[in-house]
Amino acid sequence: MNQAKPSTGSGQAQRVYVVENSLWEALDQASDTGIRDYHRFGTTYTLPNERKFGSLESVHIYLERLTGLKSFYAEFGSIVAPAVKPTTRDSNGAYRQTSADADGMAINLAPHGGGVSTHLREMRVLHEMAHAVDIQIARRNGTKTDGHSKGFLDIFLKLIRIAMDDEMFVSLFRYMLMENGAKL
Repeated sequence: MNQAKPSTGSGQAQRVYVVENSLWEALDQASDTGIRDYHRFGTTYTLPNERKFGSLESVHIYLERLTGLKSFYAEFGSIVAPAVKPTTRDSNGAYRQTSADADGMAINLAPHGGGVSTHLREMRVLHEMAHAVDIQIARRNGTKTDGHSKGFLDIFLKLIRIAMDDEMFVSLFRYMLMENGAKL
């Protein structure tokens, strides 16, 4: 199982992580088997192909292209593509969790190796990009962000719609979040 974050704790963030984990498993299975049909809520969804990146540099190029899209600008206004930096290692040599810097100008991802290649997958990148966009918009508006709030989820779902161009997948993600008790 490709966990988004540790499975301890509760609250809004944990609800988001549980849904991401479920979707990652479904996307991985679809990629491994070639069977993209996913049955949920009495509906059959066709899962999209998820991009996987080979380097932190390729993630940055992806984010620059994403922020350059007209649909991105129409949704969020002028947002700077954040730098992509490697996460640091803890005292045991394991990579720390991914994050967006406090100013929204960088996201931190673990490079390939050490069993953490899941950090270089599109959904993970879009999750951290949603934090960066949320922070940059809050700074522009003179407000504060609140982690995995409704505002963050709204941005995350819009990014998925823009980047993956799959309205049914966005609907599936939204329904799963609601089913898991996340506040939208």
